[in-house]
Amino acid sequence: MSKAARRKKLFDLIRKYMDGAASEREKAFVNKYYEYFERKDAVSASFSDEEKQEIESRLLKNIHAGMRKAEYKPVISFYRNMYVRVAAAVILLLAVGIISYLYNRHPAPSKQRIAVEHDIQAGTNGAILKLAGGKKIVLDSAQSGQIIYNAGNIISKTDSAVSFAVTQHSRATEHEYNELITPRARQEQLILADGTKVWLNAASSIRFPTNFSGKQRVVEITGEAYFEVAKDISHPFIVKVGDMQVKVLGTHFNIMAYTNEQSLQTTLLEGAVKVTQLSTHRTELIKPGEQVKINSKNGDMRLIPNANIRLAVAWKNGMQAFSNADITTIMREVERWYDVDVVYQGQIPKRVFSGEIPRSASLAELLKLFEANKMHFIIDASQRRLTLLP
Repeated sequence: MSKAARRKKLFDLIRKYMDGAASEREKAFVNKYYEYFERKDAVSASFSDEEKQEIESRLLKNIHAGMRKAEYKPVISFYRNMYVRVAAAVILLLAVGIISYLYNRHPAPSKQRIAVEHDIQAGTNGAILKLAGGKKIVLDSAQSGQIIYNAGNIISKTDSAVSFAVTQHSRATEHEYNELITPRARQEQLILADGTKVWLNAASSIRFPTNFSGKQRVVEITGEAYFEVAKDISHPFIVKVGDMQVKVLGTHFNIMAYTNEQSLQTTLLEGAVKVTQLSTHRTELIKPGEQVKINSKNGDMRLIPNANIRLAVAWKNGMQAFSNADITTIMREVERWYDVDVVYQGQIPKRVFSGEIPRSASLAELLKLFEANKMHFIIDASQRRLTLLP
């Protein structure tokens, strides 16, 4: 097979990787190539010309064996930058003919860019439930099943959600408010008495009545939450957060309203919602695929007609995703999900990043996304501190 044909075969594999069609073996193999590319100078210098020729002649013969042997790692799709670098890696690796079986015979010195005292694991399900009567329940340690039955109200917990139910004997009113709070490194799903489902992201809260008995169903949130509202035309569902109010009848939408972010955002997936800026009384009726942003500093409100829906709800779907985000924006999410404090030493990089990784990835696994950009980190698990070095 000619060199051009070999290159085409590998580029077809890269294309599958970029399109999300590669198998787990193929993904692992591409990531192996990427790792070799990061160390290519030291590795290629350690081979003689005869060894390079031997590797070149065996490259395609060993590609499938390499995929079988590659140790599985969480696939890191670092859009744009990583795809270009991986493609470049294939060209360079074809030029010197590096494959794993000889690479292992000539281990290259590597520069560690992430200093890890002890790795920090990703967040998990859990929250604190504060009942109207003042009782607090730590859901992390609560057993699955019925948590409490009081005056006709049933609160239950499963592995994935905490739910409220009201029996016909309930004496609860809409003035009895409960609060579900997710600390940093926790997330939780809540099922309200009307059947509405709420996913609460880390460092967030929702205040809600035990029973919706009035003309409107009103809740208040901080942080970020995704809603699937039970339809009830005669009882509109209203979410209050900061300077924004969202009114719906039955729909799926996400609200991101962390106080340290640049804007409050409502993103609609299904149905229709009316977003009101309370300070100006300006309203926007948005359709699926649209997003409303209210600038946290100057109060400017604008409609985004073709919002990145996938990005807005990535957290709810088990992913951490970024699109043209600067490092400080990414690190704020890292602080919330990994319960760490980020410290910057020296000048903060001005670059932007796009990519995604499962939310279950450890902190060290996440930070590998940035290795290609020559960024350095120190993880101090005992102090729950992440230091970004120049």
